[in-house]
Amino acid sequence: MKKPWQLARHNTLRTLQASSNKEDREFNIVLFDVSNKPQRFTNHDLSSGECRFRLSFMQNLYQLQKHFINDGIGRYEFSNGVECFFVDQENFQRYKQGDEFTCYNYRDVASSTMNATLYLLSQDNDWYFIFRNPASETYAIVDFSLDVSVQTTKDHVQIVTPHTSLFEMPLFNIGDSVLFSGIATTENVTLAVDSDPSTIECPVVNGEWSYAWNTSGASLGVHCITVTSVGNISDERTVFLIDAIPPHLFIEHPSDGAIVEQNILDISGYSVDNVEIDHVEITLNNVTKIAYGTTTWNLSWDLTGFPLGDHVLLITAVDSQDLATSHSCSFVLNESGHSWGPEIVDIYHDPEDLVNTSNVIIYANVTTTGPFALHTVILFCDDGTDTISYEMYRYGEYPVQSRHEEDPLFNQSNAPLFGKELGQIPTGQVISYWVVAIDTAGNTKQSEVSSFTIL
Repeated sequence: MKKPWQLARHNTLRTLQASSNKEDREFNIVLFDVSNKPQRFTNHDLSSGECRFRLSFMQNLYQLQKHFINDGIGRYEFSNGVECFFVDQENFQRYKQGDEFTCYNYRDVASSTMNATLYLLSQDNDWYFIFRNPASETYAIVDFSLDVSVQTTKDHVQIVTPHTSLFEMPLFNIGDSVLFSGIATTENVTLAVDSDPSTIECPVVNGEWSYAWNTSGASLGVHCITVTSVGNISDERTVFLIDAIPPHLFIEHPSDGAIVEQNILDISGYSVDNVEIDHVEITLNNVTKIAYGTTTWNLSWDLTGFPLGDHVLLITAVDSQDLATSHSCSFVLNESGHSWGPEIVDIYHDPEDLVNTSNVIIYANVTTTGPFALHTVILFCDDGTDTISYEMYRYGEYPVQSRHEEDPLFNQSNAPLFGKELGQIPTGQVISYWVVAIDTAGNTKQSEVSSFTIL
């Protein structure tokens, strides 16, 4: 036998006798499955009671079945099979242990959806509402809602939201608007935060009330909100306020890329936080100083002895919970009396002999002679009618890298080189071109004019 016998009502066992005059005989064998005995229960229907339950749910059941040829897994779906019922504390324990139990208002749902109204007596012990899947090889997905109502002649008030999720207390950031809502049997309820003498009056509409608490300015930690109705009937809910939001930082001066030609650099800006800004620190050339002020801050930095060239400020705002936000700002330290500026080593076009099918590329080898970095290189092209400018791009600058075999510059040096691809140009065009290089200090340099003709 390759596989164990499958469970069935009758299985056939065949035997072959050695003698040829004996016929085959059949034996019916009954196999019992005692691995999962059905759990017995007794049901009682309660048609009236103090607690009314309105149940609505949808169910989706499926089985995973193996294909008998290729062993693939398929999913067979059907719409009913879930049972639901109520049990008290004693019978809930018997149900969990697999013993015979007594349940109430048993429902064997014969369709994919159900809407029912159930009643239970209000007692001191706990009640449990159970969805049961009696099948052993069937998976059930149930989407349900259960509303509970109790008739009472006494006034009642309750906070419904916010409710807990993963944490014991609902968590909110300071500055959030926290929505408190609930139910009440009176026309108005009164809210108090942390037993504050000042209270908030909330009207009750159709048995429901709500209030949005603005937590801006509140302290960190636990806060207790108490709602009270007529007759001093109350309910309370605690929430935990945290600060998980870093501050916002804005730099007003200097502007990014500013050119400074004096020894004193004025730095200023402002910061915003949902709780409190602790301090603002400014770092320049690995030296850190604390700015004056927090919400609005400023600092004057003496640049005497600093080398001319490009510098970067790193400004960081830190709040009372050590959450930080940093922004950088570059500036150029310059002085008059120098003839520094970019140096244009060479400018040329490729290929040298151009026809109307050539892919025209202009190259410029540009460097600097002073302490300032190149800011941009602009290519100007004049066809005799219009002058058009293009920003040139630097090949292989960040970082110097190997070229792909399909790159037009595959066999050429990968040294940083500015270039601009113009594409194909019609026959007979005469193009004059030149470049203007600008460094970070605003110094400019223009090349000689070159030209080419499309043959």
